[in-house]
Amino acid sequence: MASRAVTNFMKQQGFASEPPDACDMHFEGLYFQPRIVFPAVIVATLLQLVFVPLSAGLHFLLSAVLWWNTLLPLLPPGFFDAGKGLGHGGEGELSIGLALFPELCQPHHARGVMMELPQNLDVMWKFSELTTCGASGDPKKATREKGLIMKETLVLAIVEALQNLDAAGWDYRSPEVRQQEAGMK
Repeated sequence: MASRAVTNFMKQQGFASEPPDACDMHFEGLYFQPRIVFPAVIVATLLQLVFVPLSAGLHFLLSAVLWWNTLLPLLPPGFFDAGKGLGHGGEGELSIGLALFPELCQPHHARGVMMELPQNLDVMWKFSELTTCGASGDPKKATREKGLIMKETLVLAIVEALQNLDAAGWDYRSPEVRQQEAGMK
């Protein structure tokens, strides 16, 4: 049976007719952000009051969890076949899913819709205005190989960032701020 959160999300997105027993199967990922990411952001923010390096580390880990914004600029141009790999359940998400947890993926059921949104404009929309299947992008272009490259690229970026932070003693402040604070002591 679907939770209230999933049922409300489906109604908000225009999919009120989805059978309740299918909600949890199709929208299980909705539990991720409210149950894990949001509390972690609160903890990381509160840690700033006690121990800034630990707070910075937790914020960094959260940014790794919210991987797409980190990954997309690191991939070579033309890496994805359709729409920069973007989309909910599209080429990028299914590719990384096939690489990380193939037993949970059913690519033969994958459907998507290539959206035609205005360039350089953030349009607010309901998913039901863009797609009839709850997915966007082109999952048919997804491959495990692309997912493995995405995973490797992201892991290397995280390792490099951690090494740089470690080399700087986890002091991510600008040289100007460090100098100003040193002069105040």
